[in-house]
Amino acid sequence: MVPGDLSGWIKPLAPMPMMLRSGQTGGGGLFGERRALARLILLVTAGALAVCAGELIALWKGPAPAVWRIGLAAGLLLASRLAIVHLRFRGQRIDFDWGEGALLLCLVLLPTPWLTLLTPVCLAAAGIVLGRPSVKTVYNAASATVATAVAGTAANALYDTTTTALSWRLVGALGVAALLFTVVADLSASAAIALSQSERLLPTLRVGVGMELLTGAGNVCAALAVVAIARFDAWLVITLPMLVGAIQITYSSRMRAQHERHAWTQLETTTRAFTQLDPLAVAAAAVTGIAELFQADRVEVRFRSPNGHNEHYSGGREGLAGPAQDPPPDGPTLTVPLGRPDEDAGTVTLHFRADVTLNARESHALATLATALAVALANAERYETTRGFAEAKAQEAVTDSLTGVGNRALLRDAGAGVLAEAVQGGRAGALLLVDLDHFKEVNDTLGYDTGDRLLVEVARRLTGSVDGPDLVVRLGSHEFAVLLADAAGRAPEHVAERLIACLDEPMVLDGLLLHAPASIGIAGFPGDAGDVRDLLRLADVALLRAKGSATRWVRYAADQDQPHADRLATVEESRAAMANGEFVLYYQPKVEVRTGEITGAEALIRWHHPTRGLLSPDKFMTAIEHSALVHDFTLNVLRMGLRDCAGWLAEQAARSLAVNLSPRNLLHPGLPDAVLELLRTYAVPSTQLVLEVTETAIMSDLDTVDTVLAQLRAGGVQLSLDDFGTGYSSLTFLSRIPVDEVKIDRSFVSRMLTSSRDDVVVRGTISLARGLGLRVVAEGVETREEHERLVELGCERAQGYFYGRPMPVEVLRELPAILPVGGHHPRPTGVIPVPRSAQASEPAR
Repeated sequence: MVPGDLSGWIKPLAPMPMMLRSGQTGGGGLFGERRALARLILLVTAGALAVCAGELIALWKGPAPAVWRIGLAAGLLLASRLAIVHLRFRGQRIDFDWGEGALLLCLVLLPTPWLTLLTPVCLAAAGIVLGRPSVKTVYNAASATVATAVAGTAANALYDTTTTALSWRLVGALGVAALLFTVVADLSASAAIALSQSERLLPTLRVGVGMELLTGAGNVCAALAVVAIARFDAWLVITLPMLVGAIQITYSSRMRAQHERHAWTQLETTTRAFTQLDPLAVAAAAVTGIAELFQADRVEVRFRSPNGHNEHYSGGREGLAGPAQDPPPDGPTLTVPLGRPDEDAGTVTLHFRADVTLNARESHALATLATALAVALANAERYETTRGFAEAKAQEAVTDSLTGVGNRALLRDAGAGVLAEAVQGGRAGALLLVDLDHFKEVNDTLGYDTGDRLLVEVARRLTGSVDGPDLVVRLGSHEFAVLLADAAGRAPEHVAERLIACLDEPMVLDGLLLHAPASIGIAGFPGDAGDVRDLLRLADVALLRAKGSATRWVRYAADQDQPHADRLATVEESRAAMANGEFVLYYQPKVEVRTGEITGAEALIRWHHPTRGLLSPDKFMTAIEHSALVHDFTLNVLRMGLRDCAGWLAEQAARSLAVNLSPRNLLHPGLPDAVLELLRTYAVPSTQLVLEVTETAIMSDLDTVDTVLAQLRAGGVQLSLDDFGTGYSSLTFLSRIPVDEVKIDRSFVSRMLTSSRDDVVVRGTISLARGLGLRVVAEGVETREEHERLVELGCERAQGYFYGRPMPVEVLRELPAILPVGGHHPRPTGVIPVPRSAQASEPAR
């Protein structure tokens, strides 16, 4: 067996999956100018010459064999080199021949010296017939000469192979000769291939070991069979051509079958590797698989992705090459399009060291691979795009869009891991809750854009003032949290002081010098709490204390938490009280100032507590408004109020119902539908319901609040701006929010007789509302003098103790339609007196 482009004598290398046929190769260009290869050629040639010289000397000592033996041996050697099966290994063509079989037969026919001298002559003739380059012909002849001399000498040392007796000793000697011939031939051929292909020697030797054993054993068996036949009857040797032909056909069929199996297996493996979702992994599998499948020296893939990007991948059997890759080898190339020709998706280019021509089957296999590769790369690119989009969305879900720091979701998820690691590692950390003081004034006076830029700068300063493992998140409008992953070597109190100091540094925004003073509440873990939710709650408790402290930071202590524990208990009791019907409504009438006509009533909540008696709102409303119960509680108040309103409307008393909403109610998108459904349930016209909102409630989230209020107005519900004049930008919100009514805060009404400033505020509010076409209601009217001043100023409506204290609905129904407004009125039966100081702070529910 021979490497065809090296002229013939090597065992088979890797079985090629596709039997590529090499074209005609030119001169010695394959070897290039590699010095190591040149030295090998000279060394082997010199060795062959030395062997031939020694064998010539040996010829003089013995008789010459018969001419027919010399002729038959020459014919066998020549035929063994011409009857070959072709394969290709990378740029080299590998030829399987009958070298071992011919050697054994010739050892029986001729003495070793004659066979050794005959070998280079016959191989040179075969090289000329096959048209091989002269340098390769010389090298193949020289290496075969050395191998023959070694094999023949060893065989004759064991037994005289030219003897006529057939024995096991002859069989053993011939077997040793075949083995030594194969070893020497393989070594010389593999060395030449390794040097010419820049491969290592050992991997080259290992290629195709299985086929070597099969073909070598076949050759030896065939040769021994011929020897046996000749010893039995010389005339039977005429059957030799038929035997050789049968073995040739068997070899060829077996090798083609193995190549086909290997080809389909490797094709399946390569295409299966295309199912990966990483474009680089797909490209690496393609480059490696195609190089292995077609034994190419370099594979280049140029791909135009669906998003228009041009990608270039290059490499070989070892995988993708890096940026510093060697240039492709000089030699022919094969290029096929990726995908269908009309898609212009790119190309696959195979580089070889020698000319290669693909038959139709091989071309189809390469085109199939290119199409599969185009689909795989496109799918991988789409997946990368989709995954990048998903990762961006996932990042957005845990990132504050304004400041770029984390948000509450990130604190919840990452914080859980930090706390778990702290417990396992025996470390301590802390959560710092940072609240910006007076941020509302910045928004009101300078606008939301300036406020947003201030928040961005605050986030930047907080991030720059903590260590790498620490987490900074924005929890809400002007509230941040800093999670200290490890407090070892730094007290959380010192970190809080550093954060306060960094935020106290002036900030220049839009040419204005601004400050962002902050208060900080601290809760430690695992000592104070073991999860993020409890840490936030405890830090919030400490933050409330910090608001009034000189240091502006407070660390949580257990004795601070009692008010919060009471608040939680109040919420749970309130939930049960709603189910038990313990809440009742009291009503304070609204009257026309000039006539005394009752135009409506404001609903005020009371709690008939089973053990504490009748409770006013200041005992429970703060806890409810800061809990998740507030929405259900408000709907319960509306349900009771609309039921009472339906009752007095049935009695022909055209009085409206006013109900206060908390800030959290206006952030509930389902509020409008729930209110309109209750109006339909109790058959109360929507114009008879007045919902009172404050500026604080409206400021919570203007976009959401605008939507909720717009839906309520679209349903016919009237809106009232409560406590007008106490906010930072009442006029701004009056122009922004489409209200029907303005209520002058009781603080201005109670001081208008003694303060000219407050009198101006009341007069200006009345004039402004009249100009905007809004109703005006003065709150907290308690004396006849206040009533008369409101008449002088032209105020339309009022409410207060002067007209009536909060009363049960039964008492309200007993009142006349028009109250006498000339003097003070006796308190109706069942009304609970409330001191003026309590009246000013009572949540109007």
